[in-house]
Amino acid sequence: SGIDVQLLNAKGQTLAEAKSDSQGHVTLQTDKEAALLLARKEGQTTLLDLKLPALDLAEFSIAGAPGFSKQFFMFGPRDLYRPGETVILNALLRDSDGKPLAEQPVKLEVVQPDGQVIRSVMSKPVNGLYQFTYPLDSGAATGMWHIRASTGDNQPREWDFHVEDFMPERMALNLTPQAAPVAPDADVTFG
Repeated sequence: SGIDVQLLNAKGQTLAEAKSDSQGHVTLQTDKEAALLLARKEGQTTLLDLKLPALDLAEFSIAGAPGFSKQFFMFGPRDLYRPGETVILNALLRDSDGKPLAEQPVKLEVVQPDGQVIRSVMSKPVNGLYQFTYPLDSGAATGMWHIRASTGDNQPREWDFHVEDFMPERMALNLTPQAAPVAPDADVTFG
């Protein structure tokens, strides 16, 4: 509330002005020459260019995850692996309200970047948690891999992970210990 709002033309001349109400609303008469909207309060200033096109959100997916009667939440400790490492996947089967469903087997398929299914297994949960591991060959193809899950309701579910050749970050340390041991209650200084 109490925001000074001005409608300006391209030359910066005031066409209309008003102060916002307790709800933060303000009404200004429109003018074809209006180019800018200036709002000020307590040293803060906002300037909007009214001639710029509005932000088009049509190209962005804002729908969220589809709501199925069965929700199969798949997650792993990471989504980037090197050839020769073991992929770890965990999952939970829930209803549309997030409550646990009766335990049932779930079909899992490992899909390479070229779309070829190279392993298919039936996974059963232990105490409600599905756990699946897949050891990658040392010559595994690099790229985006998928694990497809089928819970018997013909709804597509996938968990994606990358297989890439990369060097993990490493740090080299050179430590030189003191000749005499340090007592546990002693003060230690560095530098």
